[in-house]
Amino acid sequence: MPGPVTTQVSLDVTTIAEALELARGARRAGIDWLEAGTPLILGEGLHAVRAMREEFSGVPIVADLKTMDGAGLEAEMMLGAGATHVVVMSRAHWASVKEMVKVAHGLGGEVMADVLAADDKAAEARAMQDLGVDCYAFSGHKMCGPTGIGALWARKDLLESMSPYQGGGEMIHFVGRDESTWAKVPHKFEAGTPNIAGAIGMGAAVDFLTGVGMDAIAAHGRELLAYAIEQVGSIEGIRIYGPESLDEHSAVVSFTLGDAHPHDISTILDAEGIAVRAGHHCAQLVMKHFGVAATARASFYLYNTKDEVDRLVEGLDIVRGIFG
Repeated sequence: MPGPVTTQVSLDVTTIAEALELARGARRAGIDWLEAGTPLILGEGLHAVRAMREEFSGVPIVADLKTMDGAGLEAEMMLGAGATHVVVMSRAHWASVKEMVKVAHGLGGEVMADVLAADDKAAEARAMQDLGVDCYAFSGHKMCGPTGIGALWARKDLLESMSPYQGGGEMIHFVGRDESTWAKVPHKFEAGTPNIAGAIGMGAAVDFLTGVGMDAIAAHGRELLAYAIEQVGSIEGIRIYGPESLDEHSAVVSFTLGDAHPHDISTILDAEGIAVRAGHHCAQLVMKHFGVAATARASFYLYNTKDEVDRLVEGLDIVRGIFG
C-alpha cells in the first residue's frame, strides 16, 4: 500500500509542463503527496499548485515558502490555489511565521517548519512549536553529526492520521490475509533496521553541543557574523546579500566582488587555504531576483575564529588584485 511520500517538484529548474510530468510520474509510482518547491511570489509556484490541484484532486500538495516575503499573504495564496500544507524556513522572522500559521490554520492548512539553518536547533524547534507549527525537521550533519540522519517532530494526532511511507520490520502490528494494522507512532515510520550508527553519532553531537552550550555557540556566531560583515564589507567592490539586521541574519555571509565570478573567488581562496562555497546555493530564483549568476558564501560556526575572518579578508584582497 503506497504511503504519503512527498515528491518535490523543483520549479527553480523546470517549466510548469515539466513539473506536471514529474508529478504524473510520481503518482504512477504510487506517491501520494506532491510538493511545489520554489520561492512563490517571485516564481511560478502559484501556477504550479493550481495546475497540480486541477489534475490531482484529493492529493495532498505541499507548498514550500522559501522566501516568506509575503508571510500570511503567501500562505493564503497557496492554500487558495489548492495546497493543503505549507513549509516555512524557521530563519524567517518569527512574527511572519506566527502570522502565516494563523492564516494557514484559519484556512484549514497545516504548517511544516524547516529548522536546518538554525544555530540552536533545539531552541528553534521549541519556538516553532510555541508558534503553532504542526511539524518540523532538522538534519544531523548541520549540527556536527553524521550525514544520512535527522529528526522529525509532528503533532501526535497528525502522525497518527498518516500512513507509513515504508514497509518492513517494526512498523507493522498485525498482518492478515485481508487486512493489516500499523504499529503505534513513532514505530510505524521506522521500518526495518534503523541507522544505528547514525543515531549514535547524532546523539554524540547533541551531547557535544549541549556541553559547549547552545547559548554560547549562538553568541559566538553572532560575534563572528558582526565582525565578518564589518571587515568583508569594508573591501572595495564587495556587495553583501542578506538582511541588514543581524538579529535576522544567520552566521553566513553571501557576497560578490566586482566582476569576479564567485567560482573564481572560491578557487583563489581555496589556494590560500580558505574554504567558501560558490554557486546559486539551491536558490536560482533568488539569484535571478538580485541579478547575479551566483554568490560566494562564507559560513561561521563554533570552531571558527576572528583570525580566520582576517585571513578571508586577506584572501579577498588577493582576488581583488587579480581582477583589478
